[in-house]
Amino acid sequence: MITKKLTVALMTTMTVLFAGEGTFSGKAFYEYSIDPSTDAAISNAFGLTRVYFTYQQELSEGITYKFQTDIDYNHSPKNVYLKNAKIDWTTRIGKLTLGLQGMNIFSVQEHNWGYRYIEKSPMDQHKFASSADMGIGWAQKWGPLSLSTIYSNGAGYKKQENDSYKKISVLGFVGESKLTKKDGFNAGGVLALEPYDYVDTNSDTTQETKTLFAGFAALAMNGFRVGGEFEQLNLGGADQTKQILSVYGNYSVSEALQVLARYDIYDPDTQTDQDGNSYLIAGVTYAPGKGVLITPNIRLTMPQTGDSTTQYTLNFQFKF
Repeated sequence: MITKKLTVALMTTMTVLFAGEGTFSGKAFYEYSIDPSTDAAISNAFGLTRVYFTYQQELSEGITYKFQTDIDYNHSPKNVYLKNAKIDWTTRIGKLTLGLQGMNIFSVQEHNWGYRYIEKSPMDQHKFASSADMGIGWAQKWGPLSLSTIYSNGAGYKKQENDSYKKISVLGFVGESKLTKKDGFNAGGVLALEPYDYVDTNSDTTQETKTLFAGFAALAMNGFRVGGEFEQLNLGGADQTKQILSVYGNYSVSEALQVLARYDIYDPDTQTDQDGNSYLIAGVTYAPGKGVLITPNIRLTMPQTGDSTTQYTLNFQFKF
């Protein structure tokens, strides 16, 4: 059953579509998964995991607008979010972005990985940061060097702002930003700082800062694309540091067929032993036609303590 929120979002999107002269696009992620290791009553199921509707329009020379809804089918009832509602103003000194916008923290790494419909990028998967937030951003490019900074609420696009602190996120890299579309390389780093009120065991409140550092690099040439990234999130007053190390790659056998693999090592607390896990994805992607991708894959989750689990998944992406 379509919820009221979903109905309103679809009506709004269609109203904007027919009222303007911009472009309307959509993207949907489907999957069929089999998890023989689960104790749940349902060990296999079809799922519609994500749906995006996007409308973009050039309002005037140098000024564009983007509106995007995000329908999350992993929750019940289905949740509908406004993920982007932004204006981009391109000037001589860079591009200024106002409103609800995609974050820069893992934007390049997500393209380096290249298979968002199969699995989120590592930093997004482990919730090191939200993929969108309300704020103001600035970006500029000087030859091969790109720099982006965003001053935002820090709460993300699924929550209301709940304090007066703001988040500063900086991305700097050299090379191509979208290696899924052209050969080349990139290498760069991310730094994000977000103050917050920390309440200790004695109920005392102090101001602490979450600090995120990330480094990444990737190369695409002759049908290969390989990359890696390292992220570290320090929670400040909680005296906890999380880490991710991820490597991935793919090879294009032909225009329609690719093989892919990714291996993550995740440590939720560097001061605690044997609490992490490794995660492996391996599969084959087939493109039967424009806008459709089909990817059978296997996923292994290997905790440092306890039994490993295996999941077999058939992922689909449809976009128009």
